[in-house]
Amino acid sequence: MRHPVFAPSWFACLVLALLATACSKDPEPQTKNQPAAPASASSTSSAVEPASAAASAQAAASQADATVSANALYQAVCAACHTDGVAGAPKLGNREDWQPRLAQGEAALMESVMNGKGSMPIKGTALDASEEELRDTVRYMVQGAQ
Repeated sequence: MRHPVFAPSWFACLVLALLATACSKDPEPQTKNQPAAPASASSTSSAVEPASAAASAQAAASQADATVSANALYQAVCAACHTDGVAGAPKLGNREDWQPRLAQGEAALMESVMNGKGSMPIKGTALDASEEELRDTVRYMVQGAQ
């Protein structure tokens, strides 16, 4: 007869709690040093970008930042289980693991993330992460499985 201390569910909870404690602090945000655009020698007035080009550039930068943040959150919290499929967690980018979950839709995936499901605790232990950050991370995790 197994001792209750060594039950797999207790052990999984202990491992997740230790990982959450060790990884709960977000790494310092990385700043991107971008050099200023050189001034044109032939013109004394500054050029103004069209609004649509500026909006496109801002959207692209926002998308890139979301991908960096999603990767950082995945590495800090989610990778502990989703890299190797611990306790049945779907592996990063693994089509076979993700297809049944994707068939239920993103809303169902987010409900599992926000409320926990099976061995996965609420927010996968990323309690300080916003719903938007978690959604970006889920999208990052399934992108190779679609």
